[in-house]
Amino acid sequence: MIRLARQADADAGRIAHGLVKYDAHILLAALLELGLLVANAADPSGVRADAQQAIESLLDRILCDAEARDAQTLAGIGENAAEAGGPPQSRSAR
Repeated sequence: MIRLARQADADAGRIAHGLVKYDAHILLAALLELGLLVANAADPSGVRADAQQAIESLLDRILCDAEARDAQTLAGIGENAAEAGGPPQSRSAR
């Protein structure tokens, strides 16, 4: 579902098509991590409200930042990621 939502954002020009799967993985990881925080919290309902606010804020920033970028720049980023076989690996992933 996350990937489909990000694909819709790409189709609307809000993110580069080449970054959809990476974006979806990042968002899924953030949601899973927040779920763990809620599940292990002494006050799950309070933490849940904070976690919901945090993810909504993150999504707002992601979408606003993407809309503010030039469409040509977004296309170039996506093409570079696709040509390289994905985003650059961190040193720990090598």
